[in-house]
Amino acid sequence: MTGGIPKDALPTVLVVDDDPWILELVKDMLSSEPCRVVSTSEPIKALPLMEWERVDVIVADIAMPEVDGVDLIVRAKKLFPTVPRILLTAAPTLERIIRSVNEADVYRVLVKPVSPKVLRETIREALLFRLEREGEAAARHGSQDQTQRLFELSREHPGIGSVVTAAGVYVLTSERLRELDERFRSGPFATVLRPPSAASGTLPQV
Repeated sequence: MTGGIPKDALPTVLVVDDDPWILELVKDMLSSEPCRVVSTSEPIKALPLMEWERVDVIVADIAMPEVDGVDLIVRAKKLFPTVPRILLTAAPTLERIIRSVNEADVYRVLVKPVSPKVLRETIREALLFRLEREGEAAARHGSQDQTQRLFELSREHPGIGSVVTAAGVYVLTSERLRELDERFRSGPFATVLRPPSAASGTLPQV
């Protein structure tokens, strides 16, 4: 438990570095943060680990003997595009930084030695960035689902997408769409439409 929150409910930060001392140092820096830190000194195990459990942020060293850090996060981007990717490096080169931005869409490059304050702030910002990304994706998915359902209803019941009156067209809101969907599922019904009140300007109750 961290601050009363079960560990399995905390966001997970994966740290990948071939130096075990760096792994322990990063863990210590993040020990006060509301997150769970998992680590590996073998970069070839990083992607299988991400497939095994949810990872919210990945932090990887650039210079590793088995797998180059940039190569690792490029592959991580393809498999887990919503996970922010952070690189650590003791010797930044322009070529690697450009490649990490262009190919891996890296969230941040941190130069060693990294201060605890900078690392903590970066992790917090990356976690917030992921939440925003997931929220946008969920909103797009919900909008697509709603559009698909309206299309299906329109095929089953032509004209349901709009109600034509002498004054113009009433467009269904998502709330009205759900209501009409439930009514159609329960059986056919007849509807009598009345124009909106000139005084209130409200939509008629269907």
